[in-house]
Amino acid sequence: MLLALRRALWSQRERGPWFALFATAAFGYAQVVGHMDHELWKDELHCYGVGRSASGLSDLLSGERRYEGHPFMWYLLLHLASRVHRGWISLPVVSTAVATLAAYVWLRHARVPRLLRLLLLGSYYLLYEYGVLSRSYTLGMLLVFVFCALYHPLRIRYVAAGSLLFLISATSLYGTLIAGMLALFLFSHDVRLLAPDARDDRGRLALPVGWAAGLVVFGAGLGLTALTTIPPGDSMYAPGWSFDFSFETLATDFANYWGAMLPFHSLREWNWLYIDYFGSSWGIAPGWFAAFGFAYFLAWLWSLRRVPMLSVVYGLGVFAMMAVQHGIYPAALRHRGHYFILLLACLWLHEVERRGKPRAYLAYALLGATLCVQIATGIAAMRTDHEVVFSDAQNAAKFMRDNHLQSLPVIGSTDHASSPIAIMLDVPFLFQETGETSQVVLEHNRRQVPNPLLIMAMAVDLLTRTDKVLLLLNYDNPAPVPAGYEAKLLYRGQAALMYDESYRIYELTHSAPPPPPAAN
Repeated sequence: MLLALRRALWSQRERGPWFALFATAAFGYAQVVGHMDHELWKDELHCYGVGRSASGLSDLLSGERRYEGHPFMWYLLLHLASRVHRGWISLPVVSTAVATLAAYVWLRHARVPRLLRLLLLGSYYLLYEYGVLSRSYTLGMLLVFVFCALYHPLRIRYVAAGSLLFLISATSLYGTLIAGMLALFLFSHDVRLLAPDARDDRGRLALPVGWAAGLVVFGAGLGLTALTTIPPGDSMYAPGWSFDFSFETLATDFANYWGAMLPFHSLREWNWLYIDYFGSSWGIAPGWFAAFGFAYFLAWLWSLRRVPMLSVVYGLGVFAMMAVQHGIYPAALRHRGHYFILLLACLWLHEVERRGKPRAYLAYALLGATLCVQIATGIAAMRTDHEVVFSDAQNAAKFMRDNHLQSLPVIGSTDHASSPIAIMLDVPFLFQETGETSQVVLEHNRRQVPNPLLIMAMAVDLLTRTDKVLLLLNYDNPAPVPAGYEAKLLYRGQAALMYDESYRIYELTHSAPPPPPAAN
C-alpha cells in the first residue's frame, strides 16, 4: 500500500486525463468560492471597463487603451466576454475559467512529481494572486503553461511556439520579459554551424525553415505588442527609464526576490496590501534577507545546471525583471510573482529536456519547501478575503441600484476609486479630477488633485439643469453647502482592505424655501 502510494505521488507522467480532471474540479470549486467571497476592486474592474467600452480590435490596439501601459491581450479577452454578457459578472467568470484551465494544463502535462503538482494548486500565486484576483497575469501564466506543454525537444513546432510566445508577450510587461527568455531557450535549438565542404569552402549556419518562420512570427508579434503598448507621452505611465545598478539596489532586489518567492504571514494577520515574507518576524537585519535571496537564487541555478541554457534563461530573466522593477515601475507582489512563473516554466522544460534521466532532487526539495510556505499564505489570503471586505464598490453599486439612483447625475471623486461603481452600474459618472464624463478613467497626466470646493461648484452647476445630484466620494466631509442647497448623506460604506475604496454617497438638492411669516 505504501509503495503504491509513493509511486502515485512520485509519478511524473499522466497516462490519461482523469487525475487532472478530478484535481482541477476541486481547484475550480475553490476558485468559485474565492470569487464569491472577493469584492472586485478598481484595478480589476478598470480593465473590464476599458475592454467593454472598446468598439473593436482596432480601437483596442490604437485607441485609449494605449494610455494603460499594458499590452492588449487581456483587454481583448474581456472585450469578447462583454459581447456575450455585458454585466461585470463576466469578469470573474473569465478569470475563473482561465485560472482553472491553467491548473488543468499544469496537472495534466507538467513533468514534475504529482505531489508537487498538487501542492501548487494551494499555493498563494495559483490559488489567489493569479486565481481569485482577476488580472492579466493569470492569462500570461496559462499561456506559459501551454507553451511548456507544447514543447518537445525531438519535434519542436517553431511556428506554433512562436505564436504562443507572441501571445504571452501581449499579456503584460512581465509576460513580455518571460516570452523573451523562453524565446532564447526555444531558438537556441537546431542552430548548427556547418564546416566547409566540397560545395562551399566557408563555414555557414544551418537554420531550418520552421525555425526561421517561428522566429519571424514571434518577432512580428513582439513588434506589434511594443507598438501598441508603449504609452503616449501624456500618459501617467510613460516610462522614465532611470536604471540603477548599484550594490545597494541589487541587495534590495534580492531581498525582494526572497520575499516574492516566500511570501508569508500568520493566518490571522495576513494583509494583501502589506504582506511580509518568511523570516520577516525573526528580528534579523534586513541585509541578511538579500543574502538569503541570493543563495536561494544560486540554488535554483545549480538545480537547473543539467540543461545549462535553462540556468541562463532563469538567471537572465530574474535580472531583467529586477531591472524593470527599479528602472521603470516599482513592483508589487503581483509583479514579483513572475519570478515564480518563470521558475515553474524552467523546471518543467528542464524535466522535458532530461526525458527520464536522473531526477532533479534539489529542485524538487526547493519547490516543495517553497510551496509549503506559499500554501500557508494562500490559505491566509482566502480566509482574509472571506472575513474582510476587500472593496466597498460592489456594496455601493448595489445600494444605488436598489434605490434606483443610477439614473441621476453623479460626480465621482476620487476618479480611480469611483469608476468601479460606474463600471458595475454601466453608467457614466462626471469625474472631478478630469472634468470628463465616462465609466473609465483615461490615464493621462492632466489630472487635477481632488478638490471638494470644485466638486461642490460642479454640483451646483448641474442643479441648474436637474433636481438632484449625487456626490460619490471616498472621503468624509464635502465642502460647505452654499445657501439655498442642502446635502443629505445617503450611504456610508464599510471600511475595506483597499482603504481608498470605502464610499460616501451624498444627495445634493435645492433647499426648501423658508415658510412664509405668520399673519398677525
